Amino acid sequence: MLQERTPNQIRDESIKCFNQMAPAKYDAGQEEHGGLLDDREDIIADLRGEAIDFWFYVETAARQLEEKDERIEELEKQVKHYKEIAAR
Repeated sequence: MLQERTPNQIRDESIKCFNQMAPAKYDAGQEEHGGLLDDREDIIADLRGEAIDFWFYVETAARQLEEKDERIEELEKQVKHYKEIAAR
Protein backbone atom coordinates (compact mmCIF):
# COMPACT_ATOMS: atom_id res chain seq x y z
CA MET A 1 0.00 0.00 0.00
CA LEU A 2 1.24 3.49 -0.81
CA GLN A 3 2.50 5.61 2.03
CA GLU A 4 0.26 8.53 3.02
CA ARG A 5 1.67 11.85 1.83
CA THR A 6 1.56 15.29 3.32
CA PRO A 7 0.17 18.21 1.29
CA ASN A 8 3.74 19.44 0.78
CA GLN A 9 4.85 16.04 -0.50
CA ILE A 10 1.93 15.93 -2.93
CA ARG A 11 2.88 19.39 -4.21
CA ASP A 12 6.60 18.66 -4.41
CA GLU A 13 6.20 15.29 -6.13
CA SER A 14 3.76 16.76 -8.65
CA ILE A 15 6.06 19.68 -9.44
CA LYS A 16 9.06 17.35 -9.73
CA CYS A 17 7.18 15.12 -12.18
CA PHE A 18 6.07 18.14 -14.21
CA ASN A 19 9.60 19.52 -14.33
CA GLN A 20 10.93 16.15 -15.49
CA MET A 21 8.33 15.67 -18.22
CA ALA A 22 7.40 19.16 -19.45
CA PRO A 23 10.59 20.19 -21.25
CA ALA A 24 10.70 17.08 -23.45
CA LYS A 25 6.95 17.30 -24.15
CA TYR A 26 7.26 20.98 -25.09
CA ASP A 27 10.29 20.32 -27.28
CA ALA A 28 8.52 17.45 -29.07
CA GLY A 29 5.51 19.68 -29.73
CA GLN A 30 7.77 22.46 -30.91
CA GLU A 31 9.44 20.07 -33.34
CA GLU A 32 6.11 18.68 -34.53
CA HIS A 33 4.26 21.99 -34.93
CA GLY A 34 7.03 24.58 -35.20
CA GLY A 35 6.47 28.29 -34.87
CA LEU A 36 6.12 30.37 -31.76
CA LEU A 37 3.33 29.36 -29.39
CA ASP A 38 2.60 33.03 -28.65
CA ASP A 39 1.87 33.54 -32.35
CA ARG A 40 -0.72 30.77 -32.70
CA GLU A 41 -3.90 32.32 -34.03
CA ASP A 42 -6.55 29.92 -32.74
CA ILE A 43 -5.22 28.84 -29.38
CA ILE A 44 -8.79 28.31 -28.10
CA ALA A 45 -9.45 25.69 -30.78
CA ASP A 46 -6.14 24.06 -29.86
CA LEU A 47 -7.17 24.01 -26.20
CA ARG A 48 -10.55 22.53 -27.05
CA GLY A 49 -8.84 19.75 -28.98
CA GLU A 50 -6.47 19.09 -26.09
CA ALA A 51 -9.42 19.02 -23.66
CA ILE A 52 -11.17 16.43 -25.81
CA ASP A 53 -8.01 14.30 -25.93
CA PHE A 54 -7.68 14.66 -22.15
CA TRP A 55 -11.27 13.47 -21.65
CA PHE A 56 -10.59 10.27 -23.56
CA TYR A 57 -7.45 9.67 -21.50
CA VAL A 58 -9.45 10.17 -18.28
CA GLU A 59 -12.16 7.77 -19.39
CA THR A 60 -9.62 5.14 -20.41
CA ALA A 61 -7.73 5.50 -17.12
CA ALA A 62 -11.01 5.20 -15.19
CA ARG A 63 -11.87 2.00 -17.04
CA GLN A 64 -8.41 0.55 -16.44
CA LEU A 65 -8.65 1.33 -12.72
CA GLU A 66 -12.11 -0.22 -12.55
CA GLU A 67 -10.82 -3.39 -14.24
CA LYS A 68 -7.89 -3.55 -11.80
CA ASP A 69 -10.22 -3.04 -8.83
CA GLU A 70 -12.45 -5.87 -10.07
CA ARG A 71 -9.42 -8.15 -10.51
CA ILE A 72 -8.18 -7.30 -7.01
CA GLU A 73 -11.61 -8.12 -5.61
CA GLU A 74 -11.57 -11.49 -7.42
CA LEU A 75 -8.09 -12.28 -6.09
CA GLU A 76 -9.05 -11.30 -2.55
CA LYS A 77 -12.01 -13.69 -2.72
CA GLN A 78 -9.69 -16.45 -3.90
CA VAL A 79 -7.24 -15.77 -1.07
CA LYS A 80 -10.09 -15.86 1.45
CA HIS A 81 -11.32 -19.14 -0.02
CA TYR A 82 -7.86 -20.72 0.15
CA LYS A 83 -7.37 -19.50 3.73
CA GLU A 84 -10.66 -21.15 4.67
CA ILE A 85 -9.51 -24.39 3.05
CA ALA A 86 -6.15 -24.21 4.80
CA ALA A 87 -7.81 -23.63 8.17
CA ARG A 88 -9.79 -26.91 7.94
